Amino acid sequence: MGGTGALCGAWLGVSTVLRINERYLQVIILVAIVLITAFTIFKKDMGQRNRFRGVNAGTLVVALPLAFALGLDT
Repeated sequence: MGGTGALCGAWLGVSTVLRINERYLQVIILVAIVLITAFTIFKKDMGQRNRFRGVNAGTLVVALPLAFALGLDT
């Protein structure tokens, strides 16, 4: 299921990137890199604890849009 969302997101992401002006795309990528860097620096304990409680309806509601968003990033 998540693979389908990622595939749709990838298709939409590529379509969007091909339509965006190159200069705007450079700014978007720069902002994304800065935000990811800041998150990584300030969230040093990320991944230290296993909080996974299994798959249920709530996790699917969160996971499917995230898979779609990851596809957009591809």
